[in-house]
Order: sequence, then C-alpha cells, then structure tokens
Amino acid sequence: MQRQQEEITALYCRLSQDDGREGESNSIVNQKEYLFKYAKEHGFPNPTYYVDDGYTGTNFNRPSFKKMSEDIDKGLVTTVIVKDLSRFGRNYIEVGSYSEIIYPEAGVRFIAIMDNVDTGSLESNEFAAFTNLFNEWYPKSTSKKVKEVKKAKGLAGEHLGAPPYGYLRNPDDNTRWLVDEEAAAVVRRIFFLCMQGNGMSAIATILWEEKVLTPSAYKASKGVGVARVSENPYCWEPSAVAAILENVAYIGCTESFKSTRLGFKSKKRIPTAKEMRAYIENAHTPIIDREVWDKVQMIRENKRRPTNSGITSMFSGLLYCADCGAKLSLATANRYTHFRCSQYKRTSRTQNCTQHYIREDALNQLVLKQLQHFLSYLQQFERVFIRQQIDTTLAERRYELSAKETDRKGRKADG
Repeated sequence: MQRQQEEITALYCRLSQDDGREGESNSIVNQKEYLFKYAKEHGFPNPTYYVDDGYTGTNFNRPSFKKMSEDIDKGLVTTVIVKDLSRFGRNYIEVGSYSEIIYPEAGVRFIAIMDNVDTGSLESNEFAAFTNLFNEWYPKSTSKKVKEVKKAKGLAGEHLGAPPYGYLRNPDDNTRWLVDEEAAAVVRRIFFLCMQGNGMSAIATILWEEKVLTPSAYKASKGVGVARVSENPYCWEPSAVAAILENVAYIGCTESFKSTRLGFKSKKRIPTAKEMRAYIENAHTPIIDREVWDKVQMIRENKRRPTNSGITSMFSGLLYCADCGAKLSLATANRYTHFRCSQYKRTSRTQNCTQHYIREDALNQLVLKQLQHFLSYLQQFERVFIRQQIDTTLAERRYELSAKETDRKGRKADG
C-alpha cells in the first residue's frame, strides 16, 4: 500500500509559441484538465504535473522534462501521460527513442491519449512512427516559412538583427535604425585614428587611456541587455576595433544573412559566404562618409606589420615582385632593412621565384628622385599638366556614361 502512494503518474504538458497558434485546445490549462480527468477515470495514482510552457518540441532541453527524467531515474515515475505525441516532442527520432526504448527499459508506461499510443497495451497504435514524422514536419515547415519571410524583409532593407554600436532602434519602427550620436562620435574617432596610421592595438590603447566605454559596457550603461561585460569597462580589444572598421553598416549599408542555422533542430549558426549575403545601400543614415570608408579599407588592406625586431616601413604592403607578382615582405639583415619576395621565402627556395631583394634606403632614394622629377615637370609645364588631367577625367566620365547607357539599353531589351 505504501508503494502505491509513492508512485507518480507524470502528466506532461508542453506549449511553444508556434504551438500557440494552433488554437485554444492546446493551451496548458486545457491540457492539464484533459490529462487529470483521464488519469482519474483510468485509476492512475498520484497524478503530478510537469509543465514546459513556451518551449519548442524540436529538442528535449526543457526544465520540466529534465525534472521528469530525473524522477524516472530515481524510480518515482511509473507512467508518463501526454495529450498527444506532438505535446511530448516534435523530433521523431528522439520521441521514438523515448517511447520504444528508454521508457520500456526503465519500466515506465507511456501513453499519448489522442494518438492511441499505450506501451502497456497490445492495442497501441502501430503507426505512431508516422505520427511522429508528421509532427516533426510541422516545425520544419514553419521554420522554412519564417526563413522566407525574413529573406523578403532583408531584401527590402529591413534590419533583421540588433543595431551595431553607434545605432539605436527606431522606437516608432523596430526594423529601422537611428544614429546614437554619443556612440557614433566614438566610431568616427576610431576611423580618424586609423587614417592617422594607428593600428588596431594602438587605437585600443588610446580608447582605454581616454576611458571610453567598450560597446558592451556602453550598452549596459544604457540599460540594454548584453551577453557579457568585461571586468574593465574601458578595456578595448583590437578585434573589437577591427570589427567596427570593417562593418559596412557605418556607411548606411545593410548586410543581411551573415549567418545561418545548421537546421531547424539546431541553434548553432555558421557564417555564410560573402556572395550569399544581401547588401542594401542607403538603408539608414550613415555615420562614416564613403570616401573615409574607402581610404580606411585601403589602409587596412595594406596594413604595415612590424618585423620581429619591431621595425615598420612606409612601403610595407605596397611593393610587389616584378617576376612572380607576390608581395615583397619586410626583413632586416646586417643592420639593413630590405624587402624580399614573399613567394620565394614561403616556398623554401623552390623554383616559383628567385632570391632577390631591394634595400629600403635604395627605395627612399628612387622615390625621392621620382618626386623631384615630377615636381620639376610641374614647374615647367604646369598648364600642360592641368590640361592632361582634365582630358583624362573627361575621357573617364565619357566611358562611364557610355557603359551605363549600354547597360540601360540591355535591361530595357530584356524587359
């Protein structure tokens, strides 16, 4: 008699936000009433509720389900009753594993009332596997529809994610961004410091010395929820500086579909290739001028890395091998700084290129000589030079207009 009182009949209820659209019949209150009535009418002892409200059925990482599993492991639960298989879960492999292997081996009877599944009865539904398969199809179909809606919004220029540092959500339209002038001033300063020749580490140090809050610390100070804030709210990382300098959002461009989920069952996201992303120009007010942006990207592309001895050069990233086309890398030997072919160095003296170099002081002399020659030419033939530049500019513009006109006619013919 004592054993009968200790036994638990688990009445499991679940409802996710998507399931809520199915109607009032699947509400938690109705599930509770339905299960309790069934347990009483069929004599199941000590009915106990386990409720997961607002949790997806595509996985079993749910608090009440975990608690029920712990009670099963302790030997407290003898029967698990659900309204139907979709309330238990929408992953047909795991639902089948629990109902056909895990619960029977634990001596637990499993009942899904509306699907006529009862592991303690010979009349249990033999087509439960097909029901589970259909139940999984539902969230898969829903996930596909949601993706299509998001894709349409992204292509229309609506912002699908949270605004980056420097922007705020428009209170009148959550899909639009407004410039946060306080943070935008920091963004502009970061671009300015980069144009002055400062590297990522140097910029991070300057911001730290000036006691500028990091993006996460700044958002936290404004009451915006963030995943993590470092112990030092002024400790800027070089990677955070680089991320700002590379973000096209600051020139008013929206970059959508930067990552995607592995599947509707997984929460893990993987980055998408650049060519698979959508870029919408003039989607919001820019913080950085296009001219400044282009200059910074050029600087970043040709960033000057110091040698092991800490030496840098103004020519770093600008020189290429005349034989193989590879970049020339900076090196030091016998107290002299020189540039050598990176392809020859990288391939360990294979036949891809030959061993040759040029000293930095020789480069300085060559460049200085060319500048002096150019300035001398300007002084003697200033009007000719100006005329040449005007003619070149006009020729380029005529070419651009011709190309645009050809493209316009081609689109008109296709239409």
